[in-house]
Amino acid sequence: MWLFVMFDLPVETGEQRRRSTRFRKDLLDLGFEMSQFSIYLKYCASSDKAESISRRVQGKVPPEGKVDVLTITDKQFGNIHRFYGGEKRKMLKNPANCTCSEPVSLHLAGRNRLRTDSLGAVETNTQGWAGLGQRSGSSMFCKS
Repeated sequence: MWLFVMFDLPVETGEQRRRSTRFRKDLLDLGFEMSQFSIYLKYCASSDKAESISRRVQGKVPPEGKVDVLTITDKQFGNIHRFYGGEKRKMLKNPANCTCSEPVSLHLAGRNRLRTDSLGAVETNTQGWAGLGQRSGSSMFCKS
Protein backbone atom coordinates (compact mmCIF):
# COMPACT_ATOMS: atom_id res chain seq x y z
CA MET A 1 0.00 0.00 0.00
CA TRP A 2 1.09 3.57 -0.65
CA LEU A 3 0.23 6.64 1.38
CA PHE A 4 0.06 10.02 -0.31
CA VAL A 5 0.02 13.11 1.90
CA MET A 6 -1.21 16.22 0.08
CA PHE A 7 -1.36 19.54 1.86
CA ASP A 8 -1.86 23.28 1.74
CA LEU A 9 -0.23 25.12 4.62
CA PRO A 10 -0.29 28.89 5.14
CA VAL A 11 3.12 30.57 4.86
CA GLU A 12 2.26 34.26 5.25
CA THR A 13 3.95 34.83 8.61
CA GLY A 14 7.31 33.68 9.92
CA GLU A 15 5.61 31.35 12.41
CA GLN A 16 3.48 29.78 9.65
CA ARG A 17 6.61 29.21 7.52
CA ARG A 18 8.36 27.54 10.48
CA ARG A 19 5.33 25.28 11.07
CA SER A 20 5.18 24.39 7.38
CA THR A 21 8.89 23.54 7.31
CA ARG A 22 8.52 21.51 10.52
CA PHE A 23 5.62 19.54 8.99
CA ARG A 24 7.68 18.71 5.88
CA LYS A 25 10.61 17.59 8.05
CA ASP A 26 8.24 15.49 10.17
CA LEU A 27 7.01 13.73 7.01
CA LEU A 28 10.60 12.96 6.00
CA ASP A 29 11.30 11.66 9.51
CA LEU A 30 8.29 9.34 9.16
CA GLY A 31 9.86 7.91 6.00
CA PHE A 32 7.92 9.88 3.39
CA GLU A 33 9.57 11.13 0.21
CA MET A 34 8.70 14.30 -1.66
CA SER A 35 6.93 13.65 -4.96
CA GLN A 36 6.02 17.32 -5.47
CA PHE A 37 6.44 20.28 -3.16
CA SER A 38 3.23 19.58 -1.22
CA ILE A 39 2.77 15.90 -2.07
CA TYR A 40 4.71 13.26 -0.16
CA LEU A 41 4.51 9.48 -0.50
CA LYS A 42 5.45 6.42 1.51
CA TYR A 43 5.23 2.66 0.96
CA CYS A 44 3.56 0.68 3.77
CA ALA A 45 3.62 -3.11 3.94
CA SER A 46 0.06 -3.42 5.30
CA SER A 47 -3.16 -1.48 5.77
CA ASP A 48 -2.60 -1.54 9.54
CA LYS A 49 0.80 0.13 9.09
CA ALA A 50 -0.74 2.67 6.69
CA GLU A 51 -3.45 3.52 9.25
CA SER A 52 -0.85 3.87 12.01
CA ILE A 53 1.27 6.24 9.91
CA SER A 54 -1.85 8.21 8.92
CA ARG A 55 -2.66 8.79 12.60
CA ARG A 56 0.91 9.95 13.20
CA VAL A 57 0.61 12.42 10.32
CA GLN A 58 -2.66 13.72 11.80
CA GLY A 59 -0.86 14.49 15.05
CA LYS A 60 1.69 16.66 13.23
CA VAL A 61 -0.69 18.86 11.19
CA PRO A 62 -0.18 22.58 11.91
CA PRO A 63 -3.22 24.37 13.40
CA GLU A 64 -4.15 26.22 10.18
CA GLY A 65 -3.18 23.47 7.76
CA LYS A 66 -5.28 21.41 5.36
CA VAL A 67 -3.92 17.88 4.89
CA ASP A 68 -5.36 14.96 2.91
CA VAL A 69 -4.04 11.40 3.24
CA LEU A 70 -4.80 9.01 0.38
CA THR A 71 -4.11 5.27 0.49
CA ILE A 72 -3.73 3.33 -2.77
CA THR A 73 -2.76 -0.23 -3.64
CA ASP A 74 0.48 -1.30 -5.31
CA LYS A 75 -1.47 -1.96 -8.53
CA GLN A 76 -2.97 1.54 -8.49
CA PHE A 77 0.47 3.02 -7.78
CA GLY A 78 1.84 1.12 -10.77
CA ASN A 79 -0.77 2.75 -13.02
CA ILE A 80 0.46 6.27 -12.32
CA HIS A 81 1.77 8.04 -15.42
CA ARG A 82 4.74 10.25 -14.59
CA PHE A 83 6.21 12.80 -17.01
CA TYR A 84 9.44 14.79 -16.82
CA GLY A 85 9.77 17.53 -19.39
CA GLY A 86 7.24 15.68 -21.56
CA GLU A 87 9.15 12.38 -21.30
CA LYS A 88 7.26 9.52 -19.65
CA ARG A 89 9.09 7.58 -16.91
CA LYS A 90 8.05 4.32 -15.30
CA MET A 91 7.08 4.24 -11.64
CA LEU A 92 9.01 2.35 -9.00
CA LYS A 93 7.85 -1.10 -8.05
CA ASN A 94 6.87 -2.07 -4.53
CA PRO A 95 10.15 -1.83 -2.57
CA ALA A 96 9.26 -4.90 -0.50
CA ASN A 97 9.32 -7.03 -3.66
CA CYS A 98 12.48 -5.59 -5.19
CA THR A 99 15.48 -7.68 -6.02
CA CYS A 100 18.30 -5.98 -7.84
CA SER A 101 21.27 -7.72 -9.37
CA GLU A 102 23.12 -4.70 -10.71
CA PRO A 103 23.48 -0.97 -10.03
CA VAL A 104 20.32 1.02 -10.75
CA SER A 105 19.93 4.78 -11.15
CA LEU A 106 16.56 6.36 -10.35
CA HIS A 107 15.12 9.50 -11.79
CA LEU A 108 12.42 11.16 -9.68
CA ALA A 109 11.64 14.80 -9.05
CA GLY A 110 14.08 16.35 -6.60
CA ARG A 111 17.65 17.44 -6.06
CA ASN A 112 19.96 14.39 -6.15
CA ARG A 113 20.68 11.42 -8.34
CA LEU A 114 20.73 8.12 -6.46
CA ARG A 115 22.50 4.96 -7.45
CA THR A 116 22.18 1.64 -5.66
CA ASP A 117 24.34 -1.44 -5.84
CA SER A 118 23.08 -5.04 -5.65
CA LEU A 119 22.99 -4.86 -1.84
CA GLY A 120 20.95 -1.66 -1.81
CA ALA A 121 23.76 0.72 -0.86
CA VAL A 122 23.00 4.23 -2.03
CA GLU A 123 25.35 6.73 -3.65
CA THR A 124 24.20 10.31 -4.23
CA ASN A 125 25.38 13.30 -6.20
CA THR A 126 23.87 16.67 -7.11
CA GLN A 127 22.92 16.21 -10.76
CA GLY A 128 19.30 17.32 -10.40
CA TRP A 129 17.72 13.95 -9.59
CA ALA A 130 16.34 12.25 -6.48
CA GLY A 131 14.74 8.98 -5.50
CA LEU A 132 12.94 7.25 -2.69
CA GLY A 133 15.12 6.74 0.35
CA GLN A 134 17.30 9.79 -0.20
CA ARG A 135 16.98 11.02 3.39
CA SER A 136 17.86 7.74 5.09
CA GLY A 137 19.94 6.25 2.26
CA SER A 138 18.71 2.80 3.24
CA SER A 139 16.11 1.91 0.61
CA MET A 140 16.67 -0.44 -2.30
CA PHE A 141 15.32 0.23 -5.77
CA CYS A 142 14.46 -1.77 -8.86
CA LYS A 143 14.40 -1.28 -12.56
CA SER A 144 10.86 -1.03 -13.91
